[in-house]
Amino acid sequence: MLPVLHFFPGLKPPGENACSLAEIFIALRDTDETGYWSFLSLYHLSEFFMDRIRERYGPLAAICAGVVAANALAGSPLLDLFICQGYLHSDLSPEMTLVMSRGAGDQGGKIRITARPHGEAKKTARRLIRRLSKKVRRCGVFPIVSALDANIPGRGNHIGGTFPMRDQPGDLECDALGRPKGLSRVHIVDASVLPSIPATTITFGVMANAHRIAEASCAL
Repeated sequence: MLPVLHFFPGLKPPGENACSLAEIFIALRDTDETGYWSFLSLYHLSEFFMDRIRERYGPLAAICAGVVAANALAGSPLLDLFICQGYLHSDLSPEMTLVMSRGAGDQGGKIRITARPHGEAKKTARRLIRRLSKKVRRCGVFPIVSALDANIPGRGNHIGGTFPMRDQPGDLECDALGRPKGLSRVHIVDASVLPSIPATTITFGVMANAHRIAEASCAL
């Protein structure tokens, strides 16, 4: 997540009755390095986003508040402000290890979660944002690369791959019909069976795969 300044503002200052839905989608391919697509969603600054930013992103909140204050002092919008929310391919996601320790007697056990960030994730994000900056600066659009703020491991909006499909599934994996190993009459049809999660939106792909599994299962 990072702020994007726009020097050709609209009629309303940021935060004033702004739409909370994404207004611009941008797809970029990291052709020189990973080869994966990244997906960027741009939102006008709104109270919805300001609440999230104040809660989770300190430096980003300061920048947003500064732009709003500058427009207020000027009496008219000098700058437009977008919030860019970006996604990378799941192969660049951090790895997480869960270890459960049993409690003594009737006491329940505890689960300890250890995260190991992917070494290329932040490098890839910065590389793509720099590339985006070169492409849009002539339009008066300037992503603030230094304010890039990554989510903590485990937080995201495109979730799946818990029981990935495999030609020869092992433990905690599914076959092409979404059947976990050892089960023949149970089919998982949501994003849990995707072998990987692309950076782009996954809803239509998940629906198409669910339809495929349902049709093939009925024909058995």
